[in-house]
Amino acid sequence: MSVIVSIRGLDELKRTLNGLPKKLKNNIMRGAVRAGATVIADEARRLVPMRSGQLKHSIRLKTIPTKTGVTATVSVGSRDKVFRKGRATKTPYKRLTTGGRVQYSVAYYAYWVEFGTKPHRIKTRHAKALTVPGAFARAPFRKSVMHPGAKANPFMHNAARNKGQAALQRAVDYAVDRINGLNQGGK
Repeated sequence: MSVIVSIRGLDELKRTLNGLPKKLKNNIMRGAVRAGATVIADEARRLVPMRSGQLKHSIRLKTIPTKTGVTATVSVGSRDKVFRKGRATKTPYKRLTTGGRVQYSVAYYAYWVEFGTKPHRIKTRHAKALTVPGAFARAPFRKSVMHPGAKANPFMHNAARNKGQAALQRAVDYAVDRINGLNQGGK
């Protein structure tokens, strides 16, 4: 699959940016890259399957300065930090609900939703048997069960594919607006 990208005003933008001081150029580029990545992050939040909302709230955006410029990363799920509405919080990774069930604060399952899973066997770990809800009375407990697998739901991939052109154009528009603001004496 090939993707053709066309951006209006890119040559003029490059010439103008090269004429600016390095610090100002870096600030404009960081904002432009963030503006473009925000388009993709918003689309991913729109496309993500909703059950508890944890997966949607774990989608976040990060800009990283590099030697050659600025890189933006849109990521989902985390094992390092707990995120709520895209921001790091201090809530525990897992807690017990009032019903005694374990609830995870992190969408650790993001990879499985994006790429799906193959059929696999689930075995007992600490208990002697698994309870199978809705099983017949003669065999409600098992040492292992077969999981049928899960179909892939590539919301991140689809967000990048659907909004890639719009994200690039938004980045260019942001930079042009900032430069025009400088030329008019604004911030």
